[in-house]
Amino acid sequence: MIRTFISKSILVAFGFTLLLITNWFIFTMGAGLPGPMVSNSISLNYKTYFAEEKDLKHPDVIAIGSSMTLNNLHSEVVINNLKTESYLNYSAWGIRPSQILSLLKILMQKYTPSLVIIVTNIADYQRGGPVINESTFSDYLADKHSRLYNYLFAYTPRSFFLDSRRTHKLRKIKNSYESLAFDPFGGVSLKKKGFLINEKRWGGNSLKLMSPDSINYNSIKNIAELCKHHESQLVLIQSPFREGFLLGQDSVDLKTFNQHIEMISKIAEDFQIPFINATNSIWQDSLFVDASHFSKLGAQKFSEYIFRELHVSYPKLFQNGKSWVADSL
Repeated sequence: MIRTFISKSILVAFGFTLLLITNWFIFTMGAGLPGPMVSNSISLNYKTYFAEEKDLKHPDVIAIGSSMTLNNLHSEVVINNLKTESYLNYSAWGIRPSQILSLLKILMQKYTPSLVIIVTNIADYQRGGPVINESTFSDYLADKHSRLYNYLFAYTPRSFFLDSRRTHKLRKIKNSYESLAFDPFGGVSLKKKGFLINEKRWGGNSLKLMSPDSINYNSIKNIAELCKHHESQLVLIQSPFREGFLLGQDSVDLKTFNQHIEMISKIAEDFQIPFINATNSIWQDSLFVDASHFSKLGAQKFSEYIFRELHVSYPKLFQNGKSWVADSL
């Protein structure tokens, strides 16, 4: 018994010493630290780190989703229209509605937002997305495990070093799709000037090759029920494509896209979700950095459009200042 205790103590001490040495080496190289490993997504892991550092006890507003929410929502427009700086963008690359549901189930145990904003497009409804360790994520948010514990037991020394180096790099760059240069609220603006536009991403994929999955449509329904249970108002936004991309799609592509819009509109109607379909307007190519991601200017114009439409279509959302109550719609 004593020998086992001593062996475990030596192992933990060795791991801690190794971590300190690794940290010293990383900081010497100027790399910094990664987020806690709660998934196989460096974007979501670092967002978890960011949210912990921001230490918002009860954010009034949470935006959550894929890069459509991360990059296409302009934080200043959001806080100016909602008249609150108690706002957290908890989005990460490639998050599907099924994963939004998993994350929100856990986040709602820690946070009590009165408003939840989700921005999606048709690509978000395909199968895939990051793999989330829900148990690790839940324990971490509940403060059952510290960041040091996560570093010691969730990472290997090699993965810790590689993720540290990559996180540091992505935190600094602002001219790449992979930028993790979060603004004070967790959003990422993609500045058009000097941006490294990828020709393949600019051209985009054929819409008929995108196969929305019923799991993700059903997840939107479950998210609506979850928000209602927690007395949080859900707002759903359909993000658009650039004009030139849509003009290049054939009739089958557009039929696939329109079927998706009809499905989302029906869910929003059935579950009384305020829904803004930005594809009802034409969005110039100059506002984008690829087929669907806005530049910083594009995100600003898109976000302003969202709130203009919300004011017109759902005025009761804004009648009581910060009081966004689903039953008032």
